[in-house]
Amino acid sequence: MGKLCLIAFGVISLGAASEVVRLRGGVKLEVERTEREADGVWLYTTNGIQLVATRDVVSIEKILPPGAVQPPPVAPKLEFRSNQSNPTRKMIDEAAWRHGLPPAIVHAVAQAESAYNQKAVSPVGAIGVMQLMPYTAAALGANPRNEAENIDAGTRYLRDMLVKFQHHPDQVAMALAAYNAGPGAVERYRGVPPYSETQTYVRRVIGKYEKMATVANGDAASSPEVPKTVAPMMESVAVVLPQVDRPTVVGLN
Repeated sequence: MGKLCLIAFGVISLGAASEVVRLRGGVKLEVERTEREADGVWLYTTNGIQLVATRDVVSIEKILPPGAVQPPPVAPKLEFRSNQSNPTRKMIDEAAWRHGLPPAIVHAVAQAESAYNQKAVSPVGAIGVMQLMPYTAAALGANPRNEAENIDAGTRYLRDMLVKFQHHPDQVAMALAAYNAGPGAVERYRGVPPYSETQTYVRRVIGKYEKMATVANGDAASSPEVPKTVAPMMESVAVVLPQVDRPTVVGLN
């Protein structure tokens, strides 16, 4: 490589060494640091500098302090890319993935609440795609007039309700009723409250959810049924919703 080697090959152990360079033939060099070039590696020690060919370097390892534990390898960050072309629907897919929900359930709520319209404002003041009340959005640390924050916060709130009622046999129906009428009303009536608006809402969202989930699973032509648990429809995500029975409409008038 045409450059002078200023130290000789051998086993060098220096107090200031921070890296171990292993070369072909079993040679081990303990060095302060290394710098890599296209075809070589510079080795720095208190005695000088040495350039060795890259092909001769077997490995370069860090020297850990006494008692230090090698940190575990960091798993690659998972990413999710929605195949939706509509920006609002794409944000819903991504929010569902982030918070461990089947996209179908979030889409069903968004469609029933606002028909995916961020400009929608209800007579009682619910705002945006997920129709968040201002106090609910504030509790979730979100600006309901910002579409991305509205969708993310609504998805988080829906997940909170699903977890809250995870041990109820009609978990999804209870969670949807809580999303519409508030968890206090569901707990007070020990089920879907006897409000015509809420009962219609629960039926409507579950119907949309079942259709969307069936299509998403490619079952539309072969079976009218959808999976009986939420978990099989979930994306590959870090947060997993506990397995529970699928919703029924028992008790709805």
